[in-house]
Amino acid sequence: LPRSIGIETSVHSWTRRLGPDDYHFYTCEPLCKTKANGRLGHIIEVPMSIFPNNTCIMGNRRCSQYELANVKLQYAMVTLCRRFWAEGRRFPLWWVLGDDDVYVHLPKLRAALSAYDPSQPLLLSHLLPGCPGICGNGGAVLSWRLAESLVRNHGDRWIQSMVEHIMKGQFYWDVHIVQAAAWVKGARILDMKSLFGWGPFDEVCLA
Repeated sequence: LPRSIGIETSVHSWTRRLGPDDYHFYTCEPLCKTKANGRLGHIIEVPMSIFPNNTCIMGNRRCSQYELANVKLQYAMVTLCRRFWAEGRRFPLWWVLGDDDVYVHLPKLRAALSAYDPSQPLLLSHLLPGCPGICGNGGAVLSWRLAESLVRNHGDRWIQSMVEHIMKGQFYWDVHIVQAAAWVKGARILDMKSLFGWGPFDEVCLA
């Protein structure tokens, strides 16, 4: 939460470069909205009620906050899609998912997305042999077609599947999002190299 607040209040924050048709939301643990005290704008809190008996247990211990955080993106996306439908809001062309340490250059992201058709069920992310699903440290982008089909037909299943993976110790969200996308007929997972997620001192960049 402190890191997200620091990013949000920075003059370099990507949120300052949003267009009139863009939305952005943060998602975090219970009570984070109160702790943020209005400094993060729109927040979706992930309730512990999605876990059995309101508790996440992995083996013989409680899940850590890091492990729990791997269900936040799915929960927030399902919640927001349903809210948009209920309120009659226009559905976004693209849904961008990412942790608070993902660097986003909005003009370049928009330019890169212009090469794709959002009416097709697409999951865009950087793909490398070393990533068993997608390389989520650079984020992921879902077309409106994939987002709508996935949430409308499999929203609860998506959340529940991630809950089960976390409690089994298989908690990385980017490993399992490919499986969820495959539930949608005709979905394609495409390599979008502009979502490269490593920094200049990571081994993959130094090789």
